[in-house]
Amino acid sequence: VGLLYVRQGIPLEPLLHGGGHENGLRSSTVNVPGIVAFQKAAEIYQQVRQEEWQQLASFKEAITEFVQQNIPGARINSSENSVPHILNVSFENVDGELLAILLDREGIAISTGSACSTGKLKASRIVDAIHLPQKFKKGTIRISLGRFTTAEQVEHLLQKLKTAVEKVRKIS
Repeated sequence: VGLLYVRQGIPLEPLLHGGGHENGLRSSTVNVPGIVAFQKAAEIYQQVRQEEWQQLASFKEAITEFVQQNIPGARINSSENSVPHILNVSFENVDGELLAILLDREGIAISTGSACSTGKLKASRIVDAIHLPQKFKKGTIRISLGRFTTAEQVEHLLQKLKTAVEKVRKIS
């Protein structure tokens, strides 16, 4: 069971043919228990979403302030009005892949690209689009926060990030 909102006038092809329900877009019997469960899940999410997003925004703000105040040669790429659970940061003269490995050894998972470009060797089109100077491109990381991220985990990141950046700069 899921929800798909389609703007009027957008043509769709049915995945399953036959039955002709919903103007020919759906066949077979609907999953009533699944629909009821989906509705309840949506209601619960609406109740907790605002509180969760505020918590994530406070974590993101803490990380942003720490990076700006404590790590020279750092650049925050995320705008102030971006989603609260993703922070994009670039570090001057840092190999982001090596930084990810060092942080992984400390139990911290970060990424060196957007979710859709992870594993690619060249800079993502997003990094190219924001016109980062070359010395920042390889040091661009994504810090993703989630519903189960704790204040202790954010504090752990803050304790390890500066040291890891300094180590990578010495190695590079």
